[in-house]
Amino acid sequence: MITGGLPLLATALLNSGVILKPLEKDSVLFEGIVSVSALIKAADSGTARRKIIRVLIEESKFSKERHKVGFIRTASQRLGFVIEKITQSDVAELSSGKTHGGFFAEATSAVYPGLDDVIPEKLSFAVILDGTEDPYSLGHSARVLYSCGCDALIVPRLPDMADSVIVKASAGSFELLPVYLSDSAEAAALFKKAGIKIACAGIRDSVSLKDADLKYPLLLVCGGEKRGISSSVAGGSDGKNSLQQRGYGFSSLRNGSFDFCLRNHEQEQLTHIYNRSYYLNHEEIKTI
Repeated sequence: MITGGLPLLATALLNSGVILKPLEKDSVLFEGIVSVSALIKAADSGTARRKIIRVLIEESKFSKERHKVGFIRTASQRLGFVIEKITQSDVAELSSGKTHGGFFAEATSAVYPGLDDVIPEKLSFAVILDGTEDPYSLGHSARVLYSCGCDALIVPRLPDMADSVIVKASAGSFELLPVYLSDSAEAAALFKKAGIKIACAGIRDSVSLKDADLKYPLLLVCGGEKRGISSSVAGGSDGKNSLQQRGYGFSSLRNGSFDFCLRNHEQEQLTHIYNRSYYLNHEEIKTI
């Protein structure tokens, strides 16, 4: 087992699953092999916003799912995190649901940059989620955006204490997206100054998605679940684009409608979008 140089007694206890070391202050616990795999992939890419402290694996998985354990063990040697064997009672204490599969990762809190070093002209497809407050909605949106090749996801703020929920809802994609914290109006002004086309998803004074000129480079602004797009952002856009489906329009794109919009956009408007795997690490997990 990888122990990261722990004292011999502590090593033996951790490996045997007798004790469970408390989580570090301000750390975040992620559940499930997809979330663990996403953290590892982000660390390997060199763009990780957080550091993996340790991976905790339920003891039966060492014999039942050796390929996944082997994948994590190899990654621990490369990235320097600790692996700990835990019991079923430990799992019950740690887990918030039943979809963890016996795999957990403890990592540091993420550090999100602002737009100080962002050069809009070098981005093809950036998105502002203006006021998305629900972590599941944010995770679902991140999943679609990653699959569509989004270069930058800009949010005014992130839901408190919801990192693990967002990552899980995004099937790990959120950890691989370049995410920036910035006031929506300031971000839109930065892109407009650079001459980047700005499109807001809305219904009033809007045009059909099929008729809109959405060629790259593009900044797409989508509103939140409650208040939609702020007037300060919408006022500076180059046009609103409503999604019309079965005669209905959506004032802001949310979850399924956001999913449909971007995939429809990919298929019918921007054929040069490169398509990423909709399920993060599918090929990796299949081959380990």
